[in-house]
Amino acid sequence: MIFKNKDLNMNRFLFLFFLIVLFLANGYSQPRKITIHSVKIEGNIKADTSIIHLNSGLSKGKQVSQDDIQKAVKNLWALKLFSDIKIMVDKQTTNGLDLIIRVEEFPRLKGWLVEGNKKLNKKDIDKEINFYRGMVLTPFRMYKARRNLLKKYREEGYLLAEVNIDTVYSDKSQVIATLKINEGKKVQVKKIRVLGTHFLTEKELKKQFKGIKEDRWWRGADFNEKKYKKDLENILTYCRKKGFRDAEIVRDSLYYSPDKQGMFIDVYVNEGDQYYFGDVTFEGNTVFTEKELREQLLFHPGEIYNQEEFNKSIRENIQNLYYNQGYLFANIQPKEIPAGNDTVDIHIRINEGHVVKIKEIIIKGNTKTNEKVVRREFKIYPGDTFNRAKLERSVRDVWILNYFANVVPDVKLIEGDDKHVNLEVKIEEKST
Repeated sequence: MIFKNKDLNMNRFLFLFFLIVLFLANGYSQPRKITIHSVKIEGNIKADTSIIHLNSGLSKGKQVSQDDIQKAVKNLWALKLFSDIKIMVDKQTTNGLDLIIRVEEFPRLKGWLVEGNKKLNKKDIDKEINFYRGMVLTPFRMYKARRNLLKKYREEGYLLAEVNIDTVYSDKSQVIATLKINEGKKVQVKKIRVLGTHFLTEKELKKQFKGIKEDRWWRGADFNEKKYKKDLENILTYCRKKGFRDAEIVRDSLYYSPDKQGMFIDVYVNEGDQYYFGDVTFEGNTVFTEKELREQLLFHPGEIYNQEEFNKSIRENIQNLYYNQGYLFANIQPKEIPAGNDTVDIHIRINEGHVVKIKEIIIKGNTKTNEKVVRREFKIYPGDTFNRAKLERSVRDVWILNYFANVVPDVKLIEGDDKHVNLEVKIEEKST
């Protein structure tokens, strides 16, 4: 009798009729346990026998129930090495059951070929499919590779691309995979419509499409999924700059011309109500006066709500006010409070924290440039109070040297010391 699981999704039940009969034999009303006399492994080529033994949990002398057999198959499935697992009773002796665990392995990947690609090179394709030699090539891994590659083509504007993966055995345990690609043509955007608005015009919202344009005789209009998603964000950003803080994209529809070469886009927007700024209050500030904080605001009571100016006021202006005085851990928490039907009051709670000083400035990545060439451009030094403006100016001056392809500053916390931080500056020297 054979007990097997051949469902790649592991959703089938195990039919262990023979063992169930054994477990219930001799008048037992409840399942009993049976002793294993021996366990033999068959069918494995690359998979280690000891690994199969260990993960099955079945061993000589062990008493097992029906649940133990089911668990053994489940554990072996979890290894993701096998396309088929069978637990068979070879024979029953007075000493117990002689079991055979017979497995059929998924093939290992010996190599892969790519056919039909013109717009994406093999390096880009390899990055998306994430194949490597010797990997266990399961149907799910092939599905994932195909899905990722199609997603990449969609992002590049090839919405009609097709990808198939064929495999051929090179020996008993290894296959060579061939990715057969039909890239198709880039889809051209023929028409964009923005629908559902009551206050903002379709014309002004269509202007927020910066990456996607309609096809015109003097320019192409390739569709790019990343740019399209960014343009949808642009629409919402614009709405929220105009006071419509609850604006949302209800749905969007992309459909094709009969020849599949042209795309039509419909975007449905719900603006919601238009809001105005109400009162602004502060809590927790001791370092700066309310007047000093208000001077950082780009909005005033009675003005149309503008989320961009609101965010910049808090996340840049007020936050930098504290950063430039050494309050690196200052926490600014704004709260929007509805007041009436069309007004939003702003309450800003501030946890100022404490002043932080710089312990060390660490330069990394310089192999040809002397460290002091970088350090002499810094306007902030060990022992100074942290100052974001000085740090940014220092990094800018290092850039101006024109020796480096990249300059990246990073603030490093020091374990056990919340009064100091280290500044780490990673530089990438230009090739000569």
